[in-house]
Amino acid sequence: MKAKEIVNIAKSVKRAVTAVSLGALTTGLVVCGTGSASAASVTPYKLTICSNGNYSSYAVLPQQGGVSTILVKPGKCASLSLASKTTTATVRGKWNTNSGTFYIDTVPVKASKGVLIRTYGTTTHHYLWSSI
Repeated sequence: MKAKEIVNIAKSVKRAVTAVSLGALTTGLVVCGTGSASAASVTPYKLTICSNGNYSSYAVLPQQGGVSTILVKPGKCASLSLASKTTTATVRGKWNTNSGTFYIDTVPVKASKGVLIRTYGTTTHHYLWSSI
């Protein structure tokens, strides 16, 4: 990996962390952490995303101020606490060859039920499964 790519990835992660922190303060959402992709389950008032493909992925909640999960590496999961609302999550992946991202799908989210999203495949043949 070239030094420029590492710097771009570091900047992307810093922007994602800043966005999550600011979003959590303004919308009442809180990052709950990361864990193993195999141990994840559906939990009320939580959105959990697991990257099971060969790429990193994340979810954005555009109707809740654009707050997002952290960029989740393959084999890992991350969660957000959800406000008491029904919303949608836009799921995106990150290319392995550059700092760009790609759209995977949009998933309905009912906070009281929670949602588990798992991304699969490769950057060119990606898909997801959700508990909804």
